[in-house]
Amino acid sequence: SCCTVEKALENAHALMREGCHAVKLEGPLLAQIQAISQFVPVVAHLGLQPQTASSFASRGRTADEAITLLEDARAVEAAGASFLVLEKVAAEVAQEITSSLSIPTIGIGAGNVTDGQVLVWHDVLGLCPPGFPKIKFAKTFGGEPGWGWKAALHAVEEYAEAVTRGIFPGQPQTFYMGAAAREDFEKRRGGRLLPPACNLRGAVGGSASSPGVT
Repeated sequence: SCCTVEKALENAHALMREGCHAVKLEGPLLAQIQAISQFVPVVAHLGLQPQTASSFASRGRTADEAITLLEDARAVEAAGASFLVLEKVAAEVAQEITSSLSIPTIGIGAGNVTDGQVLVWHDVLGLCPPGFPKIKFAKTFGGEPGWGWKAALHAVEEYAEAVTRGIFPGQPQTFYMGAAAREDFEKRRGGRLLPPACNLRGAVGGSASSPGVT
């Protein structure tokens, strides 16, 4: 819990005593981030915040949401965050945030334009039970879902290779703004965005460094 600065500090100290090397906070909790970052790295988390979300829709699909996310991202960095997780965020917005910050961004459902990627272990291996809702930004690696160590190792290797090559997340796992929202966002930020291609990193032409793997 981090509903107050005092509670956030208490829990952060407890986690550090157990051997943690960083603390992650969901939402633009600037006072908490500023306090905790004085003694431990803080990983901020914007976009979909699953611990408190009332809706699991993707974020940043309107210009208003895009501007808010961009402002919040700059604010958490200024407050002292060392990393920023972007979950289920439109790729155009994730790219704008990534290029605007000096701290690394880690994407989950934010396109392949962030500095690194993270995916839940169960999603990598396809271990969700029958009938479980399909998650758009997830993909099962390693062939048929399986519990064996060989299948697990192969899945992780396949995932790491896909991230390193910049082919995951691809278009099927990426969210985009609509044309009107994108145009509104461009006008309000004072310049055009990069083209809304499937692989935005590659669409810029080049030889940008490969994203990291988490």
